[in-house]
Amino acid sequence: MQVSDKMENSPRDEFIEMMVEIQRAKGLDELSSKLIGIMFIEPNEITLNELSEITGYSLSAISTSMKFLERTGLVKRFKKPGSRKLYFYMGKDMPSMLTEIVKKLEKNVSMLKSRIPGIRFSPPFAALRSDSSVSLTRLRLRSFFTVLSRSI
Repeated sequence: MQVSDKMENSPRDEFIEMMVEIQRAKGLDELSSKLIGIMFIEPNEITLNELSEITGYSLSAISTSMKFLERTGLVKRFKKPGSRKLYFYMGKDMPSMLTEIVKKLEKNVSMLKSRIPGIRFSPPFAALRSDSSVSLTRLRLRSFFTVLSRSI
């Protein structure tokens, strides 16, 4: 992007672009990064349709990204009485948000620590001795990774 292009952008657009760059550097995808920027400067709640219009992404893509952001604790979802639309809001108090995210992570880590001892790892190749032990080991590992993926 050239300097003249940046001058044509509004401060709002420049802020969103900056947020996208920062979040992408942290490993977040472009859409989620853009949604964080939009939600942070949006003073009121916003619907999926409005986010789709602003970003140009499909409702499905927006919905998937917003579910992820909600699970991380960055965004709150709610419905207004008498409305079927989902509304989203991002708090502007970053220290409180970060504290809430850390508490959620600590809770997830403590739950995982309590469940890990229940998973018995056998020596290599021991599971190959019987088909039932292979299935049981796979089931335990699958359960462990399912819980782990939900906590992130």
